[in-house]
Amino acid sequence: MLVTKKDGSKEEFDKQKIINSCLSAGLAPDVAERIGNEVENLAYDGIETKEIRILVLNKVRKEDPACAQKWIDFEQNKT
Repeated sequence: MLVTKKDGSKEEFDKQKIINSCLSAGLAPDVAERIGNEVENLAYDGIETKEIRILVLNKVRKEDPACAQKWIDFEQNKT
C-alpha cells in the first residue's frame, strides 16, 4: 500500500513509523503497537500522510491526552 507524501511523492506504508512516533511520545509499547495496527487497518492505497497523522493523533488523544502534545512536538521537530 502506498502513502502519498506532502510533496506528492509516494512510499510504502510503514506501520513501524507510527509505532516509533507513539513510543517517542511516551506511550507504552502495547498501546503504540495497537495504534499502529488500527491505523494500518484504516489506511488505503494513496492515503495522504496528513490523514495518517490525524488518525494517529486522534487515537493518541484517546489513550493519553498528555502524550498527545508530546506526539505533536515529536512530529513537528522530526527532520
